Amino acid sequence: MRSAVLACCVFALVQAASVHAQLESITSREATAALKAALEKGSSAAVARLGRTDGFFGDPRVKIALPESMQRTENLVRRFGLGRYADELILGMNRAAEQAAAAHAAELEAE
Repeated sequence: MRSAVLACCVFALVQAASVHAQLESITSREATAALKAALEKGSSAAVARLGRTDGFFGDPRVKIALPESMQRTENLVRRFGLGRYADELILGMNRAAEQAAAAHAAELEAE
């Protein structure tokens, strides 16, 4: 049992040394280019996901709520049974953000 564990540890160390040697051969310029490509791909994917119906509104992680300065008014409006107006405003803000993201995605594709 100990010899198997020792063999696994030696194998892991050899592999780690190999990976370390490969990483040392990467230049700063290559690392920067790879990072830039990853960021561009990720941001394009996010913009594409957000730029469709319910991209913002349907995702609680990015859904746009009314700003803090309007939440007191929102609560008052809802108390008087007029919550649909607040809901319409929130939906409108999120739809506008989805349209803006879609327009930005189209610009990215055109480049």
